Amino acid sequence: MTDSDYFELLGLSRRWQVDRNLLERNYLERSREAHPDAFVRKGAAAQRAALELSSRINAAYRVVRDPILRAEYLVKLNGIDLDSNDPIQGAPVAPWLAAFARAQCEK
Repeated sequence: MTDSDYFELLGLSRRWQVDRNLLERNYLERSREAHPDAFVRKGAAAQRAALELSSRINAAYRVVRDPILRAEYLVKLNGIDLDSNDPIQGAPVAPWLAAFARAQCEK
């Protein structure tokens, strides 16, 4: 299981439109596989790694299931820092993102 980005971690294509059933199914499957209790007999290091992966899976699910957070994440993956004070790399995206999110939520 890779952790290069949230979409890949959850076995989804990197795009705004998400199949909610597939998201849910993949999240539950990956959560079961990475649950720290499944690594009790494999030692503390394996449990710690499972806990970190489980935490990352939960964060990915939280972001990908929310349309606004998902849009922000996709913008960041494409190299735009929404938290930046730089008017070229950060600020101009905010109005576009708000308009995009509103339009998608109205569908």
